[in-house]
Amino acid sequence: MELKGSKKKAIFQWTLRIFLTVACVGMLGFIFSNSLKTGEKSAKQSSVMVEVVQEVVSVIAPNSSIANATGEAYDRLHTWVRALAHFAEFAFFGTLLTWCVLSYTWKKEALWLSLVGVCAVPFVDETLQFFVADRGAEFHDVCVDAAGGICGMLFAVVILLIVFSIYARRREKIRRRVEKIQ
Repeated sequence: MELKGSKKKAIFQWTLRIFLTVACVGMLGFIFSNSLKTGEKSAKQSSVMVEVVQEVVSVIAPNSSIANATGEAYDRLHTWVRALAHFAEFAFFGTLLTWCVLSYTWKKEALWLSLVGVCAVPFVDETLQFFVADRGAEFHDVCVDAAGGICGMLFAVVILLIVFSIYARRREKIRRRVEKIQ
């Protein structure tokens, strides 16, 4: 049995909504699970990432200060890697949340919901850390996380604008071809 165009569109739309909703919930789980790790586990995880960064940089620039960082330089690198990880995970969350919200409604006002989400979740995330051994909340982390979320939102909107622009141009080309034939 062949599905009609509107039915296919509805199935695609609901599939996309479900996927993006599950992805957002999964990303929240990932973010909050990282916040619930003890300070020791979190520091170990970050140290592994710093070592990966140093190994990659040592291949590209073996004599660089990043590849050979120790002591205070290592501590600064560790701080930057943690900040970039926070920024990246919240940028991804902001992208997913924006696409999820827009999959339900195309009203511009709906973007406020995404903005509230990417600004509220960092506060909840940092608050969770008050209840975990050797962890604490820092306003700086809230700012980095929110900035990542906002950049993710902007990325999501720019990608959608590009995709819809390409789609509109293709539809226009097809329309012109059909007019020439008729």
